Amino acid sequence: RISNSEIQSFKRCRRQWWLSWVRGLILKQVSPLGALAIGSRIHEALALYYVPDVTQRIDPRESIDGLLKRDLELLASVSVSPLDRKKYESEADLQRIMLDGYMQWITDTGADQDYIVVESESYVEARFEPLRTAFGMQLWIIARLDVRLRNAWTGQLLFLDHKTTGNIEASMRGLRMNPQMRMYRLILQLATGET
Repeated sequence: RISNSEIQSFKRCRRQWWLSWVRGLILKQVSPLGALAIGSRIHEALALYYVPDVTQRIDPRESIDGLLKRDLELLASVSVSPLDRKKYESEADLQRIMLDGYMQWITDTGADQDYIVVESESYVEARFEPLRTAFGMQLWIIARLDVRLRNAWTGQLLFLDHKTTGNIEASMRGLRMNPQMRMYRLILQLATGET
């Protein structure tokens, strides 16, 4: 089983790939500071919003405060400098602003009004037959989709992938060439038989 994350890790640094994906080594503690922590909390907050039962949705602007409190307690459990505390508070404000902007955008534009949520944080896998034919081995490609959706009008199965970025324009320019999105689409097609 192979994911886009593993492929990108292999392309970026083979030693890091070997240590992480082959040896299975992980950090003992992940920092609640920085871009990775910000992205993870935003994803967690949005996962509580994009659920199939609309009555169970939690506004991400509300859930982010609980997630920030949880991670602040983690930060406080280790020796934290006043500078790290200030950085955390600054990043917390940024996350609130990001989620407020996102919710305002979907309210103003109706960007997701035509979609029915099928599943949040959806694990999908599909057997990749071309490799089996070529090398006689079985390969499964896997993904964790942020949100699996269905278009309310056409019935087409889609996915939504949330990204946090420092530069939206640069990210949008590179989106069409992003191998992650192409791999997710392929996995969804192979797994469901839908195009």
